[in-house]
Amino acid sequence: MIIWVQMKSKLLSKIIVFLIFAWIVLFIFFGACSAVNVTSRDYIFRKEVRSHIENAYYSADPSTMRSELIAAKQGMQNLGLTEDLYGAWLPWDRTPDKQMKWQYKHIDSILVRIDEFESWETSQRLNETPSQQMQDVYTQKLDNIRKFIKEDDWSDWIAHDAFAYRDYFLTTVFEGISLISIPLIISLTFIILVLLMIGLSWDCC
Repeated sequence: MIIWVQMKSKLLSKIIVFLIFAWIVLFIFFGACSAVNVTSRDYIFRKEVRSHIENAYYSADPSTMRSELIAAKQGMQNLGLTEDLYGAWLPWDRTPDKQMKWQYKHIDSILVRIDEFESWETSQRLNETPSQQMQDVYTQKLDNIRKFIKEDDWSDWIAHDAFAYRDYFLTTVFEGISLISIPLIISLTFIILVLLMIGLSWDCC
């Protein structure tokens, strides 16, 4: 019995060492992928696209909104994001609402709304609408346009994902899988260790 307990104790020690080593390797690899994504993938996309989208959202006048949205669209084209690309990598997830064709149409639709807004503004000035009344409606219309630029997420998310999966596929996929699997692996590791320790304590009794 004593020999069996000692053997089981050594096995437990080896398992613990293996798990610690595996976790160190996993976190190093995850950290490396995250570093690449932050310093290269996200930086390039933010420089070409996202920063312009954010500038458009926080702009206080339609002309600045338009110029920033046009710059964002040009940034997508500079990155080579053609209309046939998808913001998804799984075959069954590549639906029309995640295609770059829809991304470009969405940007164009916001630009049309800005044109309509400026037409309204011009007509109100010609009709000499009271300034306070016009200012209230002006603010509301700008807020309505902002909702199309950012709803639950920034409106360039299709372009972001399309760029990530095309140029940084491995680091993007592994980072996503890690964020989901790490909590699960931690739980399983804890359960395994607890069961092993319970089994060892029973053998000692």
